Amino acid sequence: MSTLPPFLPDALELAARQAHAEGSSVVGAVHLLNALLQSGAVKRDKGLRRASVEALAALGREPAKAPEAEPGEDVELELEPRLQSLLQEWSRGADALDPRSLQRQLLAHWDQLLEGGVRADSEEDQSSEMEQAWLESLFSPELDLNLRYGRTPMAGLLEYEEYLPALMEVLIRRYRQNLLLYGPKGSGRHSVLRRLIENSAAGRVPTIFRGRRFVEFSAEVFLSGVEEPGDLVRRFELLSEYLDRHPNTVLVTDKLQSWLGNENPLLNDFVQRLFGMMDTRSHHMVVLEDLAFYNAVYRPNPALEDLLAPVYIAPMRREDVIQVLREVRSRVEDHYQIPVADDILARVVEQADELLPSLHFPRKALVLLDTTLAILALKEPTDRDWEKALSLALVRITGQARRHYPDLEQRLAALEPLLLDRVIGQEHAIHEICRSLRFQKSDLDLEPERPDGVYLLVGPVGVGKQVLVNELSLQLYGRKPFVIDLMDFQEPESLLRLTSSPEGQGASLAMALHNMPRSVLLFKNLEYAAEEVLHFLLQCITTGRVRDARGTDSPISELTVVLLSDLVGLSEHRGTMGFVDPEQRDPFSELALREYFSPELLRAVDKTVVFLPLAEEVLMEILRRKLLPELEQRLKRIGHRLVVCEDVIQHIAETGIAEGRNAQTLNSDFRRLLAMPVNEALLASPGQPLYLTTRVENDQIVVDALPLAEKS
Repeated sequence: MSTLPPFLPDALELAARQAHAEGSSVVGAVHLLNALLQSGAVKRDKGLRRASVEALAALGREPAKAPEAEPGEDVELELEPRLQSLLQEWSRGADALDPRSLQRQLLAHWDQLLEGGVRADSEEDQSSEMEQAWLESLFSPELDLNLRYGRTPMAGLLEYEEYLPALMEVLIRRYRQNLLLYGPKGSGRHSVLRRLIENSAAGRVPTIFRGRRFVEFSAEVFLSGVEEPGDLVRRFELLSEYLDRHPNTVLVTDKLQSWLGNENPLLNDFVQRLFGMMDTRSHHMVVLEDLAFYNAVYRPNPALEDLLAPVYIAPMRREDVIQVLREVRSRVEDHYQIPVADDILARVVEQADELLPSLHFPRKALVLLDTTLAILALKEPTDRDWEKALSLALVRITGQARRHYPDLEQRLAALEPLLLDRVIGQEHAIHEICRSLRFQKSDLDLEPERPDGVYLLVGPVGVGKQVLVNELSLQLYGRKPFVIDLMDFQEPESLLRLTSSPEGQGASLAMALHNMPRSVLLFKNLEYAAEEVLHFLLQCITTGRVRDARGTDSPISELTVVLLSDLVGLSEHRGTMGFVDPEQRDPFSELALREYFSPELLRAVDKTVVFLPLAEEVLMEILRRKLLPELEQRLKRIGHRLVVCEDVIQHIAETGIAEGRNAQTLNSDFRRLLAMPVNEALLASPGQPLYLTTRVENDQIVVDALPLAEKS
């Protein structure tokens, strides 16, 4: 739910008082409220009263004075107690309170907002006034297509000006006179429409649009406040009368999905009748829809698609966005007093494209440029480093730190040696995964739309599966993997939570994709997932796309997907360094995999690695390279020295193996068998540096302590 501006209730009260004083009811209040919200004065902390005076002055009107009250009498114009709940309901699900949308909703619901004195004198007058106000709110004679993008100018889309008029001319003549502009979010649908409107007077548009009056039609306002079918019928009659009075009108809407996605059968009939009116009364309609809604609603419905001539607006290319930044460069340079070269603009666009996938062009490039310049403005001219500022700006936008890496080829070349140095006893798994990744990220990949590697790691608990995934993610992408525990998705209805994340219902796949274009996506406990969830994962892997709960497709071609399973029942052989070649798996391992996972899922995986229980040699190597050096360094920092013999290392490893333990519990074994006896020796000789040696006696580790000075 969106947060309401704190000044909004007071602004409504001022608007209501002004309307009451002027006797203008709805019109005066809404004009003042709209001026207040769009002036920006309130947001600059000028104060509501002063802002209202400025807003009224801009409208050429005097502010109303509050009437004097008799002793004990309160003449303040009160708003209904339902106001706050109404506003919260209106703003639910919206990204922000849009002034125009609020204005329309106020007009449609004004009778619910005020208590007495402001309504019309009679029910008939009130009904007539409300209908007129509703019609005024339904149409906007001046399109403000920049409202969606704030003050962002959408210029530089030269390619659209080159091909769009001719393309639309052909489509309109061949099919229908109504247009459907559809494309991915951020592709420039609104910019194309704005260019169409700007060029209509000059004749640089399809003939059928020349000399037309463009008005914005709000399908959402049409539905607001409807309580019974009769309300819809009456509103459609008003709409029909309006179109009769205004011939040669082009209706523009980007909210027709509120009709098409509604289960009310009347609305489906209205859609057909609305387009019928377009044909018979020389009107036209331009509908803007995003690609996901077009694929979900229009494409499966040939009758609906035939009503409109579809025009696909392709996503903006990097060159287009660079041109947009050139258009705004002078403004940002004047504001920050920092020159911006062309190569900087290209770098900003490149970084925004690769690292901000949840935003859309050109907005994400503008946000990154503005944030970077704001950081540089705080530095002295001699200390300004664009690359550092870009990295810091990305951290501020995404909330996640980035490591600086060389190019991708160098990272991939260095990946295997780094993993071998940091991960013990997993040579085969490291080699197979790194080899596969080098191919997946090359130009030879025959399926670039699929994720950059899909790996299934199976084996008992504590054999190093997640350790390998963690190190792989850190070394390749500079961040820990995003983990989704499929133990929380055992029910068929839990599938929805993978594509949406209601509060308190755990992680979601949408969260994994948010601002993480290049990362590792780890699904744990694969064997616990519901069949529907496994089918969904298979679909995502094979198509390289994830569809969220709103029908929007998100690409996952830059992600590395790892499926993790703690399958029991695999071969219990020991004596290897922990892993075997998949080609050498015994038949029992193959049967276990096929029992839990479908053949389609196993075929979709790029590499399956079976992890066997760790051998004693692996545990000893972990002790030598990881646990012992850390303990020795800690003792050295406080003035002590520790010497551990091989017998002690072997004893700890053998104890863990004999008790059926593994690398996951090796740390606790090490602490119990060695670190705690060392601590007891330190407490027995407080205040002096010690030389500590260890030995095994009667299956126990004994720690001997001598003063360090004597030993030296």
